[in-house]
Amino acid sequence: MLGRRLLLLALIVLATPQAARADEPKLRDRLTIPKQGHLELQRALIADLDGVQLKAVADVVKLRDQLEAIPYDREAVLKWKFLDQLGFTVVKHEIPPSPPGVKIELIQGPAWTTTIYDYNNETFVDRTSYNTTEHIHARSPVSEVSLQRNGDEQSIEHRAPRPQLAGSFNPAEVLGRSTRSLDRPYVLREAGGKTFHVIDFPQFENWLWVDPRQDAILAVATVDKKTNRVFGCTLFLHLQQPSDRCRFPMPRLILDFSMLSEDVCHVTMYHFDQADFETPIKPEQLQVPVKEGAMYAYKTADLDFQRRLPFDVDDLLNLFPESVQKMIQSQ
Repeated sequence: MLGRRLLLLALIVLATPQAARADEPKLRDRLTIPKQGHLELQRALIADLDGVQLKAVADVVKLRDQLEAIPYDREAVLKWKFLDQLGFTVVKHEIPPSPPGVKIELIQGPAWTTTIYDYNNETFVDRTSYNTTEHIHARSPVSEVSLQRNGDEQSIEHRAPRPQLAGSFNPAEVLGRSTRSLDRPYVLREAGGKTFHVIDFPQFENWLWVDPRQDAILAVATVDKKTNRVFGCTLFLHLQQPSDRCRFPMPRLILDFSMLSEDVCHVTMYHFDQADFETPIKPEQLQVPVKEGAMYAYKTADLDFQRRLPFDVDDLLNLFPESVQKMIQSQ
């Protein structure tokens, strides 16, 4: 009898921490996490921006307030005029002297790329274009496709699906609404006169500034737990009213800062023209059609298969690479 009581007591003790964790508050209970959507946006990267002072969470509050005070103007945003108003400057990189007989050129990427992004729980298709070039990166449970199109020329890399690559566009991460953060418990702390929801990770903390009156994230600051300093932050600006296509206040502009030194940082900018998380995604939005004549490549550790496609493919994304290889070889 005593043994049974001890066993029951042990089970209760083991279950108590799990029950306590389940009862801890999580932001998923009050913030929307879209499961599918259609986005139309522009993206830009400033390699080095000088003059940004982001050491403490209070600095993040101050910077967002300064940016939000500048009236929204689409043309001014796309020409980065707001940076001048804040006294920021883009660091100019000088080309080193060329060795004898060698010419070194500084290649400047496009100022903005235009993206149409469709996704659901399992599949995404990212169609990004600049100048005359279009790049499609897509992944489904069946395969992963990377397609480069310039004029009539098309080249394709086809492989088994991989986990999403670090640095690639991910709506949940960009919008600050990933389950990685919102499924974790938080504590409330004050900084810069604002209340933050602080989410703990092994080496850092995410400080989320959430509007107390609505389903809106205003900023996220990432703080190093050893130094207690900000090493990155995301600002959500010019929030729009909720609609039948987006139930939460969607930002028109998102700025993502990654600190490099005391006052120099990388900045990635996202400007949204459309965001629809409610209209069901059509099957054709998650397809990658390919024309005859495209250069097709399927590579693994043991295989390097490259051929011109001898036929049109209505949807390469939902075909296994092995199947496409056999189809080509059978022609």
